[in-house]
Amino acid sequence: MAKLGGKVWALIAGAVALLALCAGAWFAGWWPFGGSGSEPTPTPSVSASPTASPPPSFVERQVTVAPNVPGGQLLTEAVLASAGSGWVVAIYDATSRDGAGVESPGPKVLYLISPEGIRYEVGNLNTLGMSAPDLVAWDYTRHKVLIVDKLMDMKVIDMVTGAVDGSWPFCDHEGYVRGSARDSAWLLRGSCNGEGIDGLYGDNGVESPSTVVGKGFGLTVFDVGDVQVQSQFETAPDARFTAFYADGTQATISSSMAGDCYLLGKGKGDTFAAYCYSSEGTVDVWEFPVDGSAPVDVVTSAQLEAFRLELGVPNPADFFVSGYCSAGDLPLVEVTWDQSRLGVLKGGALSVGLEPPRTFRHCLATSGTSALVSGDGLLWLADFATGSTVELLPGTVANGAVGATHVVGTDGYRALIQP
Repeated sequence: MAKLGGKVWALIAGAVALLALCAGAWFAGWWPFGGSGSEPTPTPSVSASPTASPPPSFVERQVTVAPNVPGGQLLTEAVLASAGSGWVVAIYDATSRDGAGVESPGPKVLYLISPEGIRYEVGNLNTLGMSAPDLVAWDYTRHKVLIVDKLMDMKVIDMVTGAVDGSWPFCDHEGYVRGSARDSAWLLRGSCNGEGIDGLYGDNGVESPSTVVGKGFGLTVFDVGDVQVQSQFETAPDARFTAFYADGTQATISSSMAGDCYLLGKGKGDTFAAYCYSSEGTVDVWEFPVDGSAPVDVVTSAQLEAFRLELGVPNPADFFVSGYCSAGDLPLVEVTWDQSRLGVLKGGALSVGLEPPRTFRHCLATSGTSALVSGDGLLWLADFATGSTVELLPGTVANGAVGATHVVGTDGYRALIQP
C-alpha cells in the first residue's frame, strides 16, 4: 500500500518459518509475512450506507473432473452450514510439468475439507477469472474466502453462491500478505512497497479504524482471538510477550517462571504456546493465557525425554520442539532432529511418532484421534489411532502436478507477521 489500492506481489511463506517465524527463525511452523515502514494512507470510504438485502440463496456447483485434479464431492447447503472448527479450505493447482519442466496449465480448484478428510469442491477459480490465486483467510461464520490473485488483486469468494462478491486492487510492487477473519472483516498482516499494511479491512478493501498492532513495529504479532500477542525475540524473558486487548489496553505476559520462552503457536482456548528452556537446560512446552493468569506446563521435559528415547534419538542436544498444536482435545507436538516426527500427548505420555511426508508442518486442526496438517504444498491427515498418514491434496509429485498453493483452517491457523 502504500495505499490499499496498489497491486500485490506476495512472498511466500515458507515455512522457514517458519523461522523466520519461529524462534527467530523457528517459531514453529508459522507462516511468515510482514514488513516495516510508515503507515499507509487509508483509502477513504465514499460510498453510501448499503441497503439491507436478503441473504443469497445457495447455488449448487459442478465438480471439476480433469487430469491431476483430486476428486471432490458435491458441496451442499447442509455441508457448508456444518463447516467450521476442525475444517479447512485449500486451493489446488492442477498445472502440470513435463520432463523438461514445461508447464501445461490446469484448473485451480477451491476445496472445503472436513476433519475426516472429505473434499468438497467450492468452485473452479479459473472460471472466476483467476490465473494465480492464493489463499489469504477464511471467514467461516460468513462463508467467505479471501484470495489474492496474481499476487496483486484481492477477491472475496462467497461460498454460498460460488461467485466473487468483492474485489479490489491491492499492491503494485513487492508485497506479501496473510490474514484472518475478525468482526465480519479481514485482519490483514504483511507489507506492500516496504510499508506495513496491518489492519482491519472490509470486503471492498477499505481500512476500518481498529486497534490492530504491528504496522511499522518490526515485531512478530500473533492473534489469539481478539487479543494480539506481540513477541520480541532478543529481550529479557519477562519483557518478551505483550498482550494488546480489544479495549485498547495492554499488559506484559510474564514468562520467566517457565524459563526462557519462545513462541510456537496458538494453544488451547485463549492461550499461546511457547517452548521454554529451564535453568537446568531442559525444555518444556507451556501454554500462556492471554489474560495473564498462570501458565500451564502442557508437555514436560520428562515426557519429551521419554519420547526421544522411544524414537531412538541418541543425542538430546539434537532433539528439539519445532511445532505444537492443541486445537481440540489432541495436543500435537512436532519434534525434529535429522528428521521430523509428530507425537500425540494422551494419557500423560507423548507417543506414536508419525513421520510427516513433508517438512515445515503447519497444524491446521485436530479432531478425535486425527489432525489436518500442511507443509510444502501438501495437505494430509495424520491418524494417531492407526499410526498412518493420508495425503488429501498432494504437493509437487512425480507426475509433475504443482499442488496446493495454500491451506487455511480455523483451529490451528496462525495469523502472524515476521518482518
